[in-house]
Amino acid sequence: MAGKTRIRASQVNEDTLQDADNNTKITVEKSANENKIRFDTAGTERMIIDETGKVGIGVASPSSTLDVKGNLNGAYVATIDNDENNSGHVLKLNTDGTGNNTNLLEMEKGGGDIIFRARADGRFGFGPDGVSSMGAGTFVVGIDNSSHTSDIAISRRLQHLGDSDTYLDFPADDQMQFQVGGVDMMRMTEDDSQDKIVFNDGGVDVDFVVKSNNNNNMLFVDGADDRVGIGTASPSPEAKLDVAGNTVISGSLYVNLEATGEALKIVGTLDHNSSLVFEQPAGSNRASIGLDGGDNLDIINYSNNDDINFFTTGGGGTYAGMVITAINRVGVGNFGWEGKAEFGTQESFPSCELDVSGSIKISDTATITGATSIEPFATETKNALQGTSSFTAVLRDESFSGLTNKDFTFSCWYYALDTNSSGMSSNSRVIFFGAGEHHNLHLGFPDIQLIYENHAGSNSTATFDTNLVEGNWYHVVAHFDVGDLSTGVPRLWLNGVEQSSSGYSAVGGTAATIDDVAIYLDDGSAMQDAVFWDKLLTQEEISEIYDGGYWQDPSQTSIAQNIVSWFKLGYEDFWAGAGFSAGNTLSGTITIPDEIGVNEFSLTNENEFSLLARSVNRRSKSDFTLDSTLLAGQVTVKDSLDVTNKASFNGSVTYSVRDVNATSNIDESDYVIRCIQNQAITITLPSKNESRGRSLIFKDALGNAASNNITISAATGDTIDGNASYVINDNKECVTLICDGINGWMKTSRIVP
Repeated sequence: MAGKTRIRASQVNEDTLQDADNNTKITVEKSANENKIRFDTAGTERMIIDETGKVGIGVASPSSTLDVKGNLNGAYVATIDNDENNSGHVLKLNTDGTGNNTNLLEMEKGGGDIIFRARADGRFGFGPDGVSSMGAGTFVVGIDNSSHTSDIAISRRLQHLGDSDTYLDFPADDQMQFQVGGVDMMRMTEDDSQDKIVFNDGGVDVDFVVKSNNNNNMLFVDGADDRVGIGTASPSPEAKLDVAGNTVISGSLYVNLEATGEALKIVGTLDHNSSLVFEQPAGSNRASIGLDGGDNLDIINYSNNDDINFFTTGGGGTYAGMVITAINRVGVGNFGWEGKAEFGTQESFPSCELDVSGSIKISDTATITGATSIEPFATETKNALQGTSSFTAVLRDESFSGLTNKDFTFSCWYYALDTNSSGMSSNSRVIFFGAGEHHNLHLGFPDIQLIYENHAGSNSTATFDTNLVEGNWYHVVAHFDVGDLSTGVPRLWLNGVEQSSSGYSAVGGTAATIDDVAIYLDDGSAMQDAVFWDKLLTQEEISEIYDGGYWQDPSQTSIAQNIVSWFKLGYEDFWAGAGFSAGNTLSGTITIPDEIGVNEFSLTNENEFSLLARSVNRRSKSDFTLDSTLLAGQVTVKDSLDVTNKASFNGSVTYSVRDVNATSNIDESDYVIRCIQNQAITITLPSKNESRGRSLIFKDALGNAASNNITISAATGDTIDGNASYVINDNKECVTLICDGINGWMKTSRIVP
């Protein structure tokens, strides 16, 4: 019958139910008192239920209530399938255990490593390390992932449970987004054109904070006020960036103002340590700008022998308008120098504590506290000896002395002109003879040449790239480094600046002894102030005699003692005495003595000269003269004033009054000494050698000289009316002393009330 199973009697024994060939069966009590049920198919035991109720499938001795074992390739050991399409549950694991010692599900791989465990305390462990570290979190992943593939792969979003607007999102390929509370806190994008990380991509009020080991606000970005703070959580509202602490900028700092405003502002508690400091190298202060404790603005140059310069730029270029030098001098005016290298530490400008190159206007009261020197800025016309287009002017001294065979320097003012366009063949030159023509300064146009020649006649020429321009005056300085012709080098300065040269090689041989000098002026060229110096002048000395283009009297320079001869060619006083004036042609035999030295130039009747009038800027010291001059305001003289005739004062005269309450010396500015001592004091007078004609008044102002004597002491070797000192010991006493410059001081008046 269909649908029924027929069991024959031969198939049933008391302990076995089997098929006809006995290889598929159910066996109970396979041996006596075994108490197990075995299930065989095709001659192999497939399942067993042991005496404790444990079921083993594919295993003879089950260790669990259900113990299943298979040895399958490409197939699963167990498949549970619920075909129900509505609430079709598949597997439920249930335990009464609740703690961390109860495992609901565990997976073990070959080798014994547990790769997954679900515990009754609600924690899950993935991977061997994750299972062994399940105490670290609810969901622990610890997979030995040496291939660097994903431990956890998420298709789009990892969200905080019960918090739908807080998650880690992967919105597209190569993008990652961190959103907290609905705010797009950070977004990372890899893009072929530009990779970027954006904080606060939504542009809302979110602060960004980076903490360090010692600072909770190492970096603070204020999302509400669009400001950044370094080291502070409260950036100043006056700036986009506020740095609390020191800042080092290794490169340039550019401040780009989009509108008018403050480019650089220093705020806070400012004292003498609050400065803008310039360092070079790092740690070595070069200069600073800052406020001191008295709210004074201090500009300090720490570099030795260097100045503080204030530059302005006009149509002619950039020039120093004011300089404060390292030797405590101040220069004001457009004097046109470009820095320290031109003058060194002993500048010719400024030449005193305050040197003004230009005019001064005093609109109110002027107080003069020391000696005064006013230097007029004047244009002066002088003459110079000039050759003509028809003749070469020759001045020659065949008995010139003072140069011998040593190094020397020649300087002059030279007027460049080439009326016959003969260029370098022009005969304008200075020649030094000694048993024949030797050294030569060739004042050609446009370039100047220096020729060194030894005693035997071998020579070499240095050509300087001077580019002289016709119709201009130049100050020329030439080095004749001829004492040792094997090492000497020709050098040339034009208007105080050294020129480059080419073509010269050392001559060698014996140096010539110079005993004859000639000056040739050709084609309208002219010369003034031909000076021969017995040394090679330094750059500083050359700058002094050039003096920025102003005429300088050589005899008043610091190197006047080195002048061998100075020929004042064309000076008015000489030619006026000879009956000539500017523009005259000179002929005949005329002897020109030098200003300093023993040499003379001679003109012969074969020479022709004219006088070339030239205007020069003259800036020389002069006396301060008041001639019918009105001073509209109070004038105070606190130092010395020399009056060579008489002085009339039609108004009040103010003298210096100083209070003295302790032993001290007389100051340079003292006149009336008001003694307010509360003990005996001594006041020492200045030396008679520097005080001739000086008057001093001493007064016991408090009236206690009888108990607190005032001793006026003369300087060592001086006297007061023949005594070494004078004592004021009467109350309210007043005494006047005048220095005679011979013995010392004279008492000219004494008043005791």
